[in-house]
Amino acid sequence: MFLALIVSNLLVLFGYWLVCRKDGSYLNWMTPKVALGIPSLFILPYLYTVTFGDSGSLYANVYCFGCYTLEMLLPALAYRWMKFPSFGWGGDRPMIRWAHWITLALAQIIYAPVLLEYKDHIFDPRYIYMATRRGYGLTYFGSAVLLNVAAVLFFFRKKKNRASGWLFWLIVAASTVEHGSKGQLMIFLWIWMLFRIYIDKRPFRFLESARLLLISSAVLVASFVVFGIAQPTEIIEGLSKYADYTRNAARVIDDPDRPTYFGALAIENALYSRIPRAIFPGKPTVFGVFRLTMRYFEASDWEDVGSPDFGIGVPYADFGPFAILYVGAFALFSGGAAKCLIRKLRTDPNPANLLLLAFFSGMPLIPLGIGYALPETVLLSWIVLMLLRFPTIRIISPRRLTVLEDAPEGLVMR
Repeated sequence: MFLALIVSNLLVLFGYWLVCRKDGSYLNWMTPKVALGIPSLFILPYLYTVTFGDSGSLYANVYCFGCYTLEMLLPALAYRWMKFPSFGWGGDRPMIRWAHWITLALAQIIYAPVLLEYKDHIFDPRYIYMATRRGYGLTYFGSAVLLNVAAVLFFFRKKKNRASGWLFWLIVAASTVEHGSKGQLMIFLWIWMLFRIYIDKRPFRFLESARLLLISSAVLVASFVVFGIAQPTEIIEGLSKYADYTRNAARVIDDPDRPTYFGALAIENALYSRIPRAIFPGKPTVFGVFRLTMRYFEASDWEDVGSPDFGIGVPYADFGPFAILYVGAFALFSGGAAKCLIRKLRTDPNPANLLLLAFFSGMPLIPLGIGYALPETVLLSWIVLMLLRFPTIRIISPRRLTVLEDAPEGLVMR
């Protein structure tokens, strides 16, 4: 297993080096996948095995490592050497005035009923997160998506006021913490990174990159402590236990009586995860990945907290050993899509294309939890673009403004 770990990480780092060379920046669109993927998919599972014992057969662990490697290597190879056209939304770089504040206000309004309902747990956001896993989808996901959109729009603002900027991010950070989700804390930093590299055309040098990665790591580790997943004195043990993707996938791979679902899990994940329970009260509680949860975990372990992440175990349950082909196809598509969007950003640096690039960089802008949210992300990016194209509302007509601007000095309008 140690040899597989070393070979996999070297291949992933080789792919990342190719992207760094092409983009001329030590940080790029592959950074979120690699910076989070190497610890959570490779190092932490290995540390857990070394510390707590066997966590699956050698075949299961090597198979998972192989799939993880393809997920990060093939996009880099496609981006570096395959030919793709420029593709994305057309539109110049806008100059945002109030759109980011309006979006942030909408996020607060949508999530306010949840905070009022659980006002006694306002300082325990993880409790609110666990208590609202069912029946609050529109409120929770709607406000989380608006926070992400507000962050994207912020970087396109016309006037850059330091005090206003600090206030904006203070509200965003507090709102994100109240959602009780760790991953959201990292998304804003990654969005800024993509904006700087591909829209402002300012690449990251080595020292800058190292400093940003250290800050990101500190934020991530702190989030585990804030949300009660690991105590400061047990952080390595807590993080290793939390990186359970490989262990859960190994349960599926090593199961001798495992049924083959022939794509049913992927279809159910894609279908039912998109239907709010408020609209479809009869939506089944056991579908897609929850079928695996019922098979491999006691109901008391997941019923009130949601399904654990099975990672590669879901496509393996659907397609058996051929799941690696499924994983590879999605990886190539991801790399090709990123290349198309980055080429488009050179001529059309707008928020819609930045949102799509963030999605293909591995950021869950629409945190459904399960399912592939590309259709929703495309729709979201289109809506953002259309709203930004609304005519500017003026109190004074352009002609009247021209008259005022041309008025002689000393003329006082009363």
